[in-house]
Amino acid sequence: MSVIRIATVGLMRLNCLLFGLMIAREADMQHLGSGSLEGDIQSVAQRFTSLGPGCDLVLIEPYQAEVQALKLVQVIRATYPKIKVVMLGLSPQDCTVLTFLEQGVAGYTLEHDSISTSLAKIRAIYQGQPEICPVVIAKVLARLAELAQARVYKAMPTSPALSELTSREREVLLLLREGYSNRAIAKALIIEVGTVKNHVHNILQKLNVGNRREAVRFLRLFENESTASGTVDSGVDDED
Repeated sequence: MSVIRIATVGLMRLNCLLFGLMIAREADMQHLGSGSLEGDIQSVAQRFTSLGPGCDLVLIEPYQAEVQALKLVQVIRATYPKIKVVMLGLSPQDCTVLTFLEQGVAGYTLEHDSISTSLAKIRAIYQGQPEICPVVIAKVLARLAELAQARVYKAMPTSPALSELTSREREVLLLLREGYSNRAIAKALIIEVGTVKNHVHNILQKLNVGNRREAVRFLRLFENESTASGTVDSGVDDED
């Protein structure tokens, strides 16, 4: 019987240690140790380096440290591509689930999963059979549609203004179209709210429009959607 070698990393050290104890009780699992998400990403990465070699899975609990968790996922994927990353305790309604999946995590457990359910999911992920709930599947499909549409925007010869947007600005504009607030966009893309405001400012300047509503109108115009009914304003509010 092969043993799954697992490291745990999170902001809540006690949770990681307790989860490690549960892992240590399983005959087919070995807990290599726990790391913290506290500090800058360089220190986080250095702490993980002592756990990384010989590791099969790393479990990351991103609670209240999503930005650090995302950066660590990127470091692990670049440095230890064979290690599978599993996010612990996510909410299927949270936009960050999709962001972590886009960064290459192998799977996740949900916030209300029991220990036994979480362990079963971890085994399935290790075997390449992650469980994805219907809510997240819907998000993935919607995201694929957005990416396909974004490629159309990038190649659109009739809209020089849209082609001037960076890939991140296009992502922000697509979320504006869906009625996301600055805070919701920040959470979805795992960036700071101030960064979102900068992107929105750049979008308005590049599209030569005065506010978010006009930016969405501009976008919808090139999606061949009618603006006559005024539906483009639905869910889109201006923010400071």
